[in-house]
This record gives sequence, structure tokens and C-alpha cells, in this order.
Amino acid sequence: MAQVLVLSAPEDSARAEALVKSLERAGVKAARAGAAQAAAGDPSCLIVCHSANSQSLLRSSEALLKRLEVRGRAVHVRLDKVAPADPDSVDLSHWLGGQRNPALAIVRDKVQSILRTKPNRRLAWLTGPRTMAALAYLGLGGALLQLAEPWWRGWVRHEVWTPAERRYPLFESGPPRPTRTEADLAAGRFARAQAQRLCAQLAVGGEFRLVSVATAESRRECSNHAQEWRCTWQGTARCGVKIREVR
Repeated sequence: MAQVLVLSAPEDSARAEALVKSLERAGVKAARAGAAQAAAGDPSCLIVCHSANSQSLLRSSEALLKRLEVRGRAVHVRLDKVAPADPDSVDLSHWLGGQRNPALAIVRDKVQSILRTKPNRRLAWLTGPRTMAALAYLGLGGALLQLAEPWWRGWVRHEVWTPAERRYPLFESGPPRPTRTEADLAAGRFARAQAQRLCAQLAVGGEFRLVSVATAESRRECSNHAQEWRCTWQGTARCGVKIREVR
């Protein structure tokens, strides 16, 4: 049975299958699923694909998403430039299927962090399908969980945060400038801004806390064309983080 299910609309099956293959190359058992398969599977981690086609899918999977989000076992990604239900999502709208995309690496890190965290049995029982079905039958459902959240989170969770660093490849082409010095500085600024955006995506969702952001340059090249200079910056984004473990 797959450890990770990738929940996507039928129209997005090709991109979801590419995401599955990427996870499998990283040693994670994964499979694509629709709403019915995901609800029946009760996965260790669920990747939710938001796109222009996913609105009805998300509505039909609302109960499953609530259950896994409470357990901290859902990762949201954006396949299109859409406004997802969960703003804490990783932007894969520019991903073309390659393995070196830094946003894809962030998804893999999030999934592996969730899989390393041991399931909390009391939390799994409290948010399990039978308990949720009983609450829904009584007309309480998620409202009761939300009302009692300050109490049950303290009862079922003990969080430990471990310092770590995550590194992601960067390749940035700066804007054209009239001089080489200006183009060189612009490429460096672009690289630092992209590193900040990447590390910020890693920090959303609760698996990581962002502590610091830095860049490490490995190569820079500049060229002149039509009296304008343009520089490319190649290197690594270094995200200092703390990783959450729920016990």
C-alpha cells in the first residue's frame, strides 16, 4: 500500500503521475488517487493538488482533508496559478516535470518530514473516520473539534523542534543593465530574493520553522548584447530551519 497519496482531479492526472514518480525516485511509495480512493486509503500523507480543475474534488474530499490536516499529514501544492483553499501551499505551477526543480524538492522534504514523524495514536483515534462519523451523526462534527481544540491539542501532542538546514539549487538570470557591475549586482539580488521565496514555502504548513536564509554562489556568468549586460547566477539556497516532530 502507498505511504503517500496524491489527490488530484482527473484532468490533472498526468502532472499528478509525474509527482508520484518523483516521490518514488526519492524512495517514497506513492500513488495517485481520486476522492473515493483517498478516503478509503487513509494514507500516512496526502498531497492535495490545487488547480483550475480541482474545486469539486476539494468539496467532495472536505472530511478527509480536515482529518489529515488536524493530524498534520496533508501537503498542499498549486499546479496552476489559483488561490487554493489552503494558502500554505507549494507553488508547482512552473514545474515542467524535471527532478531538479527546487519547489519539487521542497514538496519531497515536507513529505519525508511527515513520514518520519510517528503517528499519535490518541490523535488518530480522536480524528479517525469512526469518531468523525459519530460526531457528524450527532450534528457536531468539526465544530466540536474546533471548539475543544485548545484542550485536545495539549492532550495529544508533544512537539520537539530539531535544528537543520535544507539546500536547494538556484539558477537566476538577472535583468539587463547598462554596465556589467550593475548587471552583476542585479543577478545577486534576484538570487537572494528567490532564495527567500523558496525557504518561505518550506516553512509554511507546520513541518518546518524558518530560522535563516542564505545563498552560496557556485558560478556567475555575464554577457554583453546590444550595449546591455546580463548576468546569470548559479548556486544554492540555504534554508536554516527547525524540523517538527510530534510525539
